[in-house]
Amino acid sequence: MKLRLKHFLQFTSLLLYLFILSCEDVELALPGNNQDLSPSAPEGTVEWNSANVTPMDQNRAQIIEEISGTLGVLNAVDENPDDEFCFKITSQTNGSHFLLVGSDNDYCEENYYGGEVKLELNNKPSYEALDATRTIEIDIDVMDDSPTKNKTSFKVEVKVTNVNEPPSFINTYQFMSQIGNEGIPYEYLFEYDDEDLGDIWTLSSSDLPTWLGISGNNITGTPPEIDSDKDFSFSVTVTDAGNQGVPLAATQAFNIGVSNNQMPEFVNQNFDFSWEEELDITYTINVNDQSVDLDNLTVSLNPDPEVYNLDLIKINNTRWDLSGILPNSYVNNIITFELTLSDNRDISTEVTTETLQITVDPNDAPVFTNMDDIIQSIHHGCEYSYDVNWNDPDGDGVSFVWDESIAWLNVNSYGQFSGTPSDTSYIGSSETVFLKITDDRPNVSLSDSIEFTISVDRNFAPEFQDVPDDEQDTTATVGEEYSFQFGIDDANDDDFVFTVEDPRPSWLNYNASNYTIYGTPPDSTHIGANGVTVKAEDCGTSTSFDFSIEVSE
Repeated sequence: MKLRLKHFLQFTSLLLYLFILSCEDVELALPGNNQDLSPSAPEGTVEWNSANVTPMDQNRAQIIEEISGTLGVLNAVDENPDDEFCFKITSQTNGSHFLLVGSDNDYCEENYYGGEVKLELNNKPSYEALDATRTIEIDIDVMDDSPTKNKTSFKVEVKVTNVNEPPSFINTYQFMSQIGNEGIPYEYLFEYDDEDLGDIWTLSSSDLPTWLGISGNNITGTPPEIDSDKDFSFSVTVTDAGNQGVPLAATQAFNIGVSNNQMPEFVNQNFDFSWEEELDITYTINVNDQSVDLDNLTVSLNPDPEVYNLDLIKINNTRWDLSGILPNSYVNNIITFELTLSDNRDISTEVTTETLQITVDPNDAPVFTNMDDIIQSIHHGCEYSYDVNWNDPDGDGVSFVWDESIAWLNVNSYGQFSGTPSDTSYIGSSETVFLKITDDRPNVSLSDSIEFTISVDRNFAPEFQDVPDDEQDTTATVGEEYSFQFGIDDANDDDFVFTVEDPRPSWLNYNASNYTIYGTPPDSTHIGANGVTVKAEDCGTSTSFDFSIEVSE
């Protein structure tokens, strides 16, 4: 380690001192104590930088927030004036805002700084970020360079004072797209940000439209009709109270477009319709509004529908229902209402009116619809089937009743007839059938009824007119096709079924639609007589015919 000049002189003085001691009784001071004084602890002070600091005393000062730089130079004194000193910050309150800047001298211990030691700001202290009194207390050790080092501590206090900072608007993203509506109160709440604690703001503007005013942090007002379809551009300014400083302000451009009031409208509405007497009916009134008035729409009728015992009820913002029962006394009358739809704005109210006409229709009786072709005769042993239909012109529900006096005939509530007069005792009978339908219209229900007869005739069996009667008709040859067509008649003109009874020759087939038998004997095993029975059967009677087909080679 290189010796500084001072240390060199001290060392030389020491040698001289020892030399003199050997010669005579002379007292000299130790290094760092040229006045032969006892070692002593130093006392630290601060020489404040007046450019950044307002001194209060030698170790107390005041600064404004958010500054940086050097606050002062550290000094020390003790009874040994030739001592040099080292400094170290041992603690500070309210964060780590301060540091020491000096030299890492060889006579200073670790973390101590010597030479010209400056007290500097490590970061910019914010008044709002500090607590309590906003005073930062700094404890500093100061140490001298005596052979027996002495140190002491001293305290430095720096009070941070507020500097007023400008406010700013928070919700600026909304400013350029505001919409007002003619006749509807408008309000916009401004939100601010300001780093100054407890600041108070005032909102102002010099170019507001005449219909706007300022209330606290709001601009409020109702656009008049004359200003509809216009855009209004202006500026608003927020000014703080200053908080021990000069008041500051922020200004923001603002735009409001005023929409005109649109006429409310009825949607897909029929204003001339029929209302069935004594029937609980609901007539739906659908409405809409292209503006912002859906919540305030009202529908009214003049005269009041209660005069007719009708109710007008709001279902939702776009639907009203007129419902109730109109009695028989109003039949064939036309009830007329003035129908009004209003948006109910305080100013510039828009109203749509229509004339609503209700014709009170009488109840129409239900009617049978297919009785012209009702089956009124049946052959003994044949099945009777018919489906009676009806209709109600008004769509009312219909109940069906009938006379159940015909023993063989079944009828259900849907008008479906079925049955078979199988007993011979019914032959020649003629029974009367009574039917009635009634609607379910309260108080004024109507009916329709009908009577008809069903007679039972004798059923005649079908008869064979053409049958095999010669050799050609009754012979067949192996390997050759055989066929014969029968003639059949039915006196009742009934439908009948033609069949070949089993057992029959395996090679023989028949066509039921044209009463034909046919086939080809395949081999000699069928040679000889092949018995055949044919049958014609209608709904209860039948006729059979037996014959033989002689097969040869």
